[in-house]
Amino acid sequence: MVIDMKNKAIILVKNAIRTALTNAKFTGENTKKKYLFIGLYIFLVIYMGGFSFAMSFLMFDTVREQASAEALLPFIPVIMFFVTSVFIFATSIFSASGVLFNAKDLEMQLAMPISHFSILSCKFMGLYFMNLIFSLMILIPNCIIYFVYAPFNAVALIGYIVAIFIAPFLPTLLGSILSAIMTIALRKFRMKNILIILASIAFFVVYMQFFMNIQNSMQYITQNTEALFNSFSSIYFPSLFFYKSITGSLVHILLYIATSLIPVIIVIRIMAIYLSKFIAAANQSFVKSNYKLTEQKTSTKIKAATKKELTQYFSSALYVLNTAIMLILLTVGSIYSIISKSGFINILTQIIEENDISEMFLMVLISAITITACMSSTTAHSISIEGSRLWIYKSAPIDEKNIFNAKINVSMIIGLPLIFINVVIFTFVFDFSVLNMLFMIFIPSMALYVAAITGLIVNLAMPKLNWTNEAMVIKQSKSALVSMLCYISIALLIIIPGFLLFKIIDQTIILSGASLLLVVLFIILRKVLFTYGINKFNTLTIDS
Repeated sequence: MVIDMKNKAIILVKNAIRTALTNAKFTGENTKKKYLFIGLYIFLVIYMGGFSFAMSFLMFDTVREQASAEALLPFIPVIMFFVTSVFIFATSIFSASGVLFNAKDLEMQLAMPISHFSILSCKFMGLYFMNLIFSLMILIPNCIIYFVYAPFNAVALIGYIVAIFIAPFLPTLLGSILSAIMTIALRKFRMKNILIILASIAFFVVYMQFFMNIQNSMQYITQNTEALFNSFSSIYFPSLFFYKSITGSLVHILLYIATSLIPVIIVIRIMAIYLSKFIAAANQSFVKSNYKLTEQKTSTKIKAATKKELTQYFSSALYVLNTAIMLILLTVGSIYSIISKSGFINILTQIIEENDISEMFLMVLISAITITACMSSTTAHSISIEGSRLWIYKSAPIDEKNIFNAKINVSMIIGLPLIFINVVIFTFVFDFSVLNMLFMIFIPSMALYVAAITGLIVNLAMPKLNWTNEAMVIKQSKSALVSMLCYISIALLIIIPGFLLFKIIDQTIILSGASLLLVVLFIILRKVLFTYGINKFNTLTIDS
């Protein structure tokens, strides 16, 4: 019986991995599309890995110049390990509940002769594999750089490789525990999504503050490496085992594996006992009591559809965080410019690596607002997120144009106020002219509209309606990846010519040209949406 239950758990995990690979389009797709998306994922991995490689190289190179370089070198991987663990922990808090307790296939699995432990183990492994990708992108480049600078040791190399794959387990578990506690504690709190969103924004603001001051942070890290290691070890004890593992201690490699995996097994066993309560809490909803029949209000189809889309958008903290976060962070930056004008300029100077940005300062600000506006489009998942509810739109007395416009309206309702707030603050702080202020409003707003239409077209072309949890659609779907690359391309198409030509062509002409280009893109893409998009929408089924 025990062996049979273990086999069922293994089958569930295999199916979860197969589903993830199919969702990423590594299997079950025609050859051309399969290799296209493998290429896109490889590009993203190389990009993130390159960033980690550059940061690791800078840290190791700085430490090498110090007198006690050889003794300090192993501390650098520990710092990267700790940063990776913190990020995995934070993201798990906000995504674990949806994966573990709110997946669409949970009801079906609970009806099968499978133990709750097997089901929860399968869901946890799915969460682990999501976080493992981040661990690989950050720690593999660091491992390569470490063994370039440090003396080679075969046991240490084995220890580091093992650590890379084991690293996500404990922070994923801790994040899942906190997520479960929040699920129970906030089950009667109607505004829990807002609370989660605010907490997430606070975390990302602190995280972005670290990367905005990356040069100062690197200097501090390399000058206080040992002190930071001691602090990290006291806060997160596996850091010590990780350190001993990469210095060649076989005993500590085994201890690290044990202290990472045993708690996972124990906690999942305990959580499995109360799985039904967690599922009930995660799916709890509220209705207003004491209804009083008063006058009946009517609204237009587009208004009703937009209201429905906004409700769906704000009902998912993960959806909000993966879209609006960029513009919110920019708004935090614009508020910071009121407090410290020179500090804000210094941050921009470091980001674009120019000593003097005064001549192109307006271009830099418009570029920043445009990029964040494009990345804040909500439409890349707006068709897929309908899932099994797509039939509601299909059977409702509303035409496709109104459906599409309602989904685009969400992007505009979320993005336009934040764009306007940022522009007003920047105009006040840096004393821009009325014409420049209008350019700062129009270009990002049109870019957001174009990005919203693009995301909708991409999602119609690459839908994922048969998902089991929303993370598959919002974070893992090919539509999300392709749309993100399209958003970046739209922003760069507007930005790059401006930076190349601003020294030889008047800035007003450049901005007018960018505005005209966006209008042309808007007309073309809107035509595509209302021809190809409508035809594609009418052919969609739940199996898409």
